[in-house]
Formats: sequence, structure tokens, C-alpha cells
Amino acid sequence: MTYNEILEKMDTENNEQDNDQMLMFRSVLDHRKNAKGRYEVLIDWEDGDTTWEPLTWMVKQDPITLAMYGLENDLLDTKQWRRLKRHAKIGSSRYIRNARVVAAAKKRANKYKFGVLIPNDYKQAVAFDENEGDTQWKEASDTEIGKIHEYNVFKDWGERPPPEGYKRITVHMIFDVKYDGRRRA
Repeated sequence: MTYNEILEKMDTENNEQDNDQMLMFRSVLDHRKNAKGRYEVLIDWEDGDTTWEPLTWMVKQDPITLAMYGLENDLLDTKQWRRLKRHAKIGSSRYIRNARVVAAAKKRANKYKFGVLIPNDYKQAVAFDENEGDTQWKEASDTEIGKIHEYNVFKDWGERPPPEGYKRITVHMIFDVKYDGRRRA
């Protein structure tokens, strides 16, 4: 494959329509301290679900929205919320919308590592394999799933609803390329 063919292939892949679905949250509903004294926030997701998530994780996802919640609930002077004060000062509704759009665009952007396009999900990984005429991403995914089964990480309840007190979770894979070109999932 020539250099121009590689560039053309990369350009074609960059222009393909992105079918990823990104789960966004509507709002922060509540907050609490867990047993270790760390804050957690109750998140209202756009799919209608609500979950308790660690504050430290959610700050990385959307510091502006959390800063505005902290401001409304007088939390910005407490230890774990202090770092959000600077975000609250610039937290106009226009700025919040723009920050979310930029964050969403960054997540959807194509990423290359060692000259290899990294898939965002399993469907894209399989499509990359088909385009390249190999099965490196599928083999990496199969290896990872095999390890999950080998170590009995999850219990498969099939298609029935989860038992009382449990909640069904979605699982996704993170793809990567090692320095020697090996694909990892």
C-alpha cells in the first residue's frame, strides 16, 4: 500500500458517518457521602435511568454542570467540591451548552495510535477488520471476552430481569494498539 493510498483510506474513514451512541445525563438530582467519606452524585441519564456515580468521575465528564449544582446547593466551600469554584464563575447557560458540545465532539473524534485507527466500539472494530481484510480487532475482542469468562467476572442471567436488589448494566469495550502493533480490547 502506498503512502497516498494510506492517506486516502484514512480520509475515507474519517468522513464515514459515526453511528456511536453517547449516553448523556440530563441533570444532577442529589448528592451523598459514601462509607469512605467520598461524595457521590445521583445522575439522571437521558435514557431515563438514575445512578449514583462518584463525584471525582463525574467532574471529569462535565465540571460545569457539577459546579452549577454545587453552587445551587452551597457545596463549593466543602473539601471535595472546592475545585469546582472556578467553573461556577463562568457557568452561564451558553457556556454550559458549548462545553457539552465540545466534549461530545472530542469523544466522537477519530483517534490514531502508532498509525492505526482506534475503533470506538465493537461494531466499528468489526467494520475496520472487514475493510482491512483481517481479524485483528475481532481476535483481540474474543481474547478479552475469553478472559472475562475464564475469571468468572460476571454472572450471566440471560434475558430475564435481574434479581431483586440488582441492576442490569451495559458493557462496552475500550480498544487500544500496543507499540508493536498488537490490537487490544
